Amino acid sequence: MTRRTAMLGRADAGFKTAAQHAYEIICQKIIDGSLKPGDRLTRRGMAKTTGMSVIPVIEALHRLESEGLVVSEPHFGSRVIGMDTKTILDRNACRMAVECQVVRILAQHHHKDQVERLRLLARQLDEMPNKDGTRETFCEHHDAFHIQLATYTGYTTFVETLIRLNLFDSLLRISMEREQKKKIPLPAGHHQRLIEAIATGHVDVAENTMREHLNHWMVFGEEKM
Repeated sequence: MTRRTAMLGRADAGFKTAAQHAYEIICQKIIDGSLKPGDRLTRRGMAKTTGMSVIPVIEALHRLESEGLVVSEPHFGSRVIGMDTKTILDRNACRMAVECQVVRILAQHHHKDQVERLRLLARQLDEMPNKDGTRETFCEHHDAFHIQLATYTGYTTFVETLIRLNLFDSLLRISMEREQKKKIPLPAGHHQRLIEAIATGHVDVAENTMREHLNHWMVFGEEKM
């Protein structure tokens, strides 16, 4: 399954509700750029776009809102999440807070088998090419790596928050690819360094390494927050 298919939340087989179909159609149009960041999504307009009634469209918009791809505002309705600097910095600040807390917890409370599993994942990720033609696969594994870190804390809210942030980042990276904007690659071995920082048991070392990692990965680093 590709990254973009995963974003759609498509079932491999089985019955799909009208709301699921509406969700897939609207989500695909957000991903392929037919619906651009900031575009208004009226219920009647989306019903016409999807060829369905308003009720499943409402359900679809609620789901997209819960996943962070759509926002709703009083007296305005729903719109595609913006890709403006303010919104990006908002999401970055949330990611920085969550991911730094994740590694602080893991530095204090981790099992040897967890660290060994993370070392393996980190090594595989650091050895994986991240360039045109392979970037989508790399990003899938990168996001899964960070989700695994959060999972090991035992706090589901961290996991759920990162899933939402990853969806936003996916859309942001796709938008950047369309505009042919390039991101500075991560330093060699950076994920392995992160795991070794966790393994030291020192929370400040783990947090500082995560901050460095995220400042390389995110579109805007902390200097702009």
